[in-house]
Amino acid sequence: MPLDDISYFHDGVLEYSADGTSWRELAAFSGTPDVTATAPAGTKARYVRARATAGQTSWVVVREFHVATTDGAVTGNPPAATGSALSSAADGDPGTVCRAARAPKAGEFLEVGLGAARAVGSVTVLRPTGAKGAADIQLRGADGGWRTVGSLGGAYTYVDTHGRNADAVRLAWRTGGEAPQIAEVVVGK
Repeated sequence: MPLDDISYFHDGVLEYSADGTSWRELAAFSGTPDVTATAPAGTKARYVRARATAGQTSWVVVREFHVATTDGAVTGNPPAATGSALSSAADGDPGTVCRAARAPKAGEFLEVGLGAARAVGSVTVLRPTGAKGAADIQLRGADGGWRTVGSLGGAYTYVDTHGRNADAVRLAWRTGGEAPQIAEVVVGK
């Protein structure tokens, strides 16, 4: 019998928890090596696990366990230029660049969601060399208000945010100038 036929959980559940103590079932599975599930809209969890619900006659091998989150969801304006995407500003790859289709207008911003409120130790913004455009770097606090913690400048901007709690970071564009380009918004702990 090939190893792939016996090395997975044969019967189990996917579960999630906000505190690591109280668990809720997301999906039950049986007889399949590949398991996927989508949580209901609005689900908030800090932990996700796969748990066997029956005895195994062989070792279990987990080749991949991936949980997609809303952390790093990017929204805002100006819209991305053709061939670019807003999500490039927080995809973990400084080699991809979010290029705006036009210069910013009054009230426009680029927002990176953090999924849930947490302590933010720093914000680093990376831009291609020579990229122009000015913005205030802001954090959204528990009261829903935005607090300016620094200003965008040059290809590398680092702001120590002193562990302030926030659930989102945004670049509040100043009007005029060139279309903004952002390689990465990095939120430190």
